[in-house]
Amino acid sequence: PDVLATELTREGSTLWAALQGALDEYYYADTRLAAATCLTQMLVACGSRGLTNNLRRAIYPELLKRLDDASDEVRLFARGALG
Repeated sequence: PDVLATELTREGSTLWAALQGALDEYYYADTRLAAATCLTQMLVACGSRGLTNNLRRAIYPELLKRLDDASDEVRLFARGALG
């Protein structure tokens, strides 16, 4: 968990950028589902205390967008990640 939180919050980390890009994938719902699943599991592993305020402010709107996704599965995982 500490490694995940460190990597997510590290300046210039490509992990969050990759997850954000996958969440924004327009055509392939499976890509969005995989990203939402990863993010959900990472949030469970790290807990909110392991994230910086800036990262929380970045993650929250991305997950809110996924609540309006065309895929039911993506919406469910986004809802799960939001708690």
